Amino acid sequence: MIRRNDRGNVTDPSTEASRTFTRILEAATPYMEFVDRDYENHTARGLLRTRRLAHRAVLAFDAINNTVVVAVDFGTRIELTTACMLILLRLQNRAANGLSSIHLDPESSTVQVQARALLPAPNVVQPVVTATFKDTVRVLENDDFRKFVN
Repeated sequence: MIRRNDRGNVTDPSTEASRTFTRILEAATPYMEFVDRDYENHTARGLLRTRRLAHRAVLAFDAINNTVVVAVDFGTRIELTTACMLILLRLQNRAANGLSSIHLDPESSTVQVQARALLPAPNVVQPVVTATFKDTVRVLENDDFRKFVN
């Protein structure tokens, strides 16, 4: 579908999405060192830096829903004991105060931290990306969370 932008010019949504994704990558550069960028699928892989460690992360842009997603997977298998599940629930409740959420994959017993933010317009990429990364780092640097995944 072709549409008109604010100036009345005809724009192609795929080109517009690619431009927005490029802006997102530029805004994410202070937080993430990119290893692989896929402009067609609007995803990038790399290392997300925290004060103590760097984590493998994925940055994605969903052009249909206008959302920016940062996901960090931990390959560490978690024991599914009652004590671990209670710790996970407590961590999930703390993370719920921001953009981040903590997920447990029941099949592989691995943990994922994911931050998702709505991008209302392309001109507000910087504050949205900054908030998304800061909230992800907040969860990753939590002492209780680090103990849980290590």
